[in-house]
Amino acid sequence: MSKIQNQDFSLQELVSKIDKGEYHIPKFQRDFVWKSSDIESLGDSIIRGYPISSMLVMPINGTLKMGAVPLRTSGSSISSSNAEYVLDGQQRITSIAKIFLGFDEQKEYYFDLLSMLVEKFPEDKILEDSGILAKIKSKSNYNYSKISDTLCKMFGKSASGDEKNTRQYNRFISGRAIIENRYSAVINKFLRSFSQKSEEEIDKYIDYLNGVMGSVGGYGIPITRISADSDLDLVIRVFEKVNSTGKPLNIFNLINAKTFKQSTNNTDEGLAEFLNQDIHNYCLANDNTKAIENYFEYMPSHNEYKNLTRVIRIISILEMMKKGNYPHITKSHMFAKEGSFWFEMWNAHGEAILDTLLWLDRYSLVDLSNKIFLEYMIPIIILFPSLKNQALFLDAMKKYILYSQIKKISFSKTNLDIVMKFYDFAKEIDEHKNSLSKHAITLPINMELNMSASDVVGIPIGKSASYYATLYILYNESQRLGSVDFTNNKIAGIKNKEFDEHHIFPKAQTKHYPRNSLFNSVANMTLLNGASNRWEIKGKPFMEYVEELKALYKKEQFDDILEQNYLDPQLVWSRAEEETILQKRAEIIAEVLTNYFNTPRMIIAA
Repeated sequence: MSKIQNQDFSLQELVSKIDKGEYHIPKFQRDFVWKSSDIESLGDSIIRGYPISSMLVMPINGTLKMGAVPLRTSGSSISSSNAEYVLDGQQRITSIAKIFLGFDEQKEYYFDLLSMLVEKFPEDKILEDSGILAKIKSKSNYNYSKISDTLCKMFGKSASGDEKNTRQYNRFISGRAIIENRYSAVINKFLRSFSQKSEEEIDKYIDYLNGVMGSVGGYGIPITRISADSDLDLVIRVFEKVNSTGKPLNIFNLINAKTFKQSTNNTDEGLAEFLNQDIHNYCLANDNTKAIENYFEYMPSHNEYKNLTRVIRIISILEMMKKGNYPHITKSHMFAKEGSFWFEMWNAHGEAILDTLLWLDRYSLVDLSNKIFLEYMIPIIILFPSLKNQALFLDAMKKYILYSQIKKISFSKTNLDIVMKFYDFAKEIDEHKNSLSKHAITLPINMELNMSASDVVGIPIGKSASYYATLYILYNESQRLGSVDFTNNKIAGIKNKEFDEHHIFPKAQTKHYPRNSLFNSVANMTLLNGASNRWEIKGKPFMEYVEELKALYKKEQFDDILEQNYLDPQLVWSRAEEETILQKRAEIIAEVLTNYFNTPRMIIAA
């Protein structure tokens, strides 16, 4: 008989076993770390019938002996001869206890009947019903929750600590009420809020909600059980293979669970394994793929990409844009896709996605850009391949990325107006690609910027996006300056690995200055050939190495070198105070940044 068995427990059975104290958490497991949003996401998956990852268990009275604590509910745990270790799945099983047994001292979890109806019957215009509107607009109910595509919601427990079966006029029903089959009365009370729906429609809603609630108890939980008499080597090997490494359940986990046995090769691999292997093979076949590894968060220790959620988002956005739809993607939209959809879309567009990332990386835009913004730009570039040959789109996209970083403007999934402006901009360029030199083009975003020296001083040296965006403009985008370093080596961009970030006035001599001073800002930073930085200039005071450099160049040539590094030659030759030199440099940088962004929005493409 096999030492490993795969079984499906119903949620009703699992909750009963939890309540009897039959599951114990080994002490080597990490503490419960899921946030309320993670628990809500799990509840949302269960109410929708989406699969979740399996749990790994083993009887306590077997070969494996270790310290463990029972997964307690709100009542006392009951000792049981059927007790088992939870080797993998602690976050999930604890969340199930919180949702359906009230195993939380501060929070309760409920399911949203109204959002279920709105999502299922969009043609009924449920939110226009005057009865529901009255509840939403009631002054005594100003906290009425918005409609959500996550059907499970957390509420804080009441001051008394007593669990409520319902919330907000019976709109939300507790997980405990559902698992105990006490939902019919709640549904009927909730539907009394409607005042303009026919009896036929109300009956339809009752049937639907009763069906959803009734299926919860039978929801299947996959359990992998290791036999009690298994040797420890087998236990360890299995645990290493199936352990979820502490990753919370997310959109990709759920989609991955749906894709097993649906790959194009008719194997048992799921989407995660398929994508990991395909992206890895692409990287092996191409040079300089670090940007791909960074974008998808490659973990060498596991030989896998941590953030493959970006793949399904890019694919979803691409699909919507191809159909001419507004790219507003939701969990519901992605979950509704068949497993085969993701394999087919990746086979059709995966290489183009990776090629586009490498193209963007030529201009350092993968590192510089907000990663979510790129999720929308990559599909646009794939849809209009001619953009890669048109500097106009690249320049506009680059300028927006730099502008948003310097201005500290965040980009999120709600900024779709900006996305659509870039989409329309790209479409216009593509339509006139053969006659751009005669066509008037309006840049998609107004990016006027008026920088002052104090703004420059406010950009600290370090890992901030605004710092690197400023260096990028100074050494990649300035048409007149930033071409050579102090030792007259051609720089050719901040990605040049031969160059270091160098403090003009050495860090060791200026570290006593406050963080928001000239000496600890981008005004005191330049690029310098690595060999010169480490062996010639090193930590010498500025005026000391300036005197050495003067001896190597004619005055006119050295003046040009200083100007290329945004320094005023007259101040340097006159040995002005350090602060005076840097203040002037901040003013020069501010002028360069201002001029870079303040270009006419209406242009004739060259």
